[in-house]
Amino acid sequence: MDLEAVAGGGTWHRAARVAALATVSVLLVPPAASGHARCDPIPDQPRHAQATSLDGQWTLAAHGEQLTLLDRQGCAVKTYEGSDLARRRRGQASALFVLPQRQSFVVAWPTLGELWEISLDPQAPPVFDGWVHDHRLGEGLATPGYLGVRRTLLGLPMPTIDFADARVPWLAGALGDEVIVVHLDVRRRIAALNVPGARPHAAQLQRTDGRLEWWLPAGQELLVFDTARWTLLARHALPPHPP
Repeated sequence: MDLEAVAGGGTWHRAARVAALATVSVLLVPPAASGHARCDPIPDQPRHAQATSLDGQWTLAAHGEQLTLLDRQGCAVKTYEGSDLARRRRGQASALFVLPQRQSFVVAWPTLGELWEISLDPQAPPVFDGWVHDHRLGEGLATPGYLGVRRTLLGLPMPTIDFADARVPWLAGALGDEVIVVHLDVRRRIAALNVPGARPHAAQLQRTDGRLEWWLPAGQELLVFDTARWTLLARHALPPHPP
């Protein structure tokens, strides 16, 4: 599956590679007098990041310290305020991604140290914020999952997430000399790999003898990791770059 996102004035096309999330305030955009959603939700603020679902039904636009979800006609459906769970910090989204296999957008907020996943699935389960004793029992306060936000708190500084694949529920990105792996379902880091010079955006998943391996370029090497245990299986030398 292709991933398409716009951020910082450029367009990225990657093979579903990019991905979890403190609390965002969600504001319903008031309807116009005609009964339809307001179709010009960002009159004076430029969009610094934007992503569109593969079916063209939804567009998520970042502007200022907000996100606005637009329908196919360009009408505003929801506006999300970029603030953390305690509403002590605010910031701008740095990048938006489309994850078609999960029917969702993912938003990176480096100032907040969070990833947000906004579900486009009408059957999405409720979202629980904060500490909950048992999500399966529905304990704690819940918000609707459809067009709601699932959040993973990654802390500061935050990795630059730039790998995702439709076959797995995790994402990866570099933070200094480490590669951080974030699982979207459990909403936390599941691995921290010490790999100086790693390039997660160029990594690939390969299935070998029934095992799913992650092939990660780093410097002049290709490192092969077992994604079940996140152990290093092999190192292969890469050809030198042409002069």
